[in-house]
Amino acid sequence: MKELIEHIVFQLTAMHSQIEIITDLQDSSFKGKDDYWRICIENIIENAARYVHHEIKIILKDQYLEIFNDGEPIDNSNPESLFQPYEIGHKGQFGLGLSIVYKTVTMYGYKVEAVNRVNGVSFIIQKKD
Repeated sequence: MKELIEHIVFQLTAMHSQIEIITDLQDSSFKGKDDYWRICIENIIENAARYVHHEIKIILKDQYLEIFNDGEPIDNSNPESLFQPYEIGHKGQFGLGLSIVYKTVTMYGYKVEAVNRVNGVSFIIQKKD
């Protein structure tokens, strides 16, 4: 998973040089196909790049991935709708990216959540208990 994220970050840096990307990546394996995880992680990071002010932080530990951006908070009035197909945020495009994330993550026995932080938003993927 570490190499996959490093590759995605390399591509993102080339496309969005104004965004500071900070990584803290440990070797970790996630169950499932790399191609599915690549699409999943790209969707979260591309979403973060649309809302970010200045920085994205990516933390990878054993069975834990957090992607933070220092953009505006997510509306918490209906958090489940965030991962529903065709649910488009105000800077969203098609409303499919986060639903693909949800399908991929749950298919492999993980969970995903969006958490408002003091200065941004984190998407966290981790193994279900």
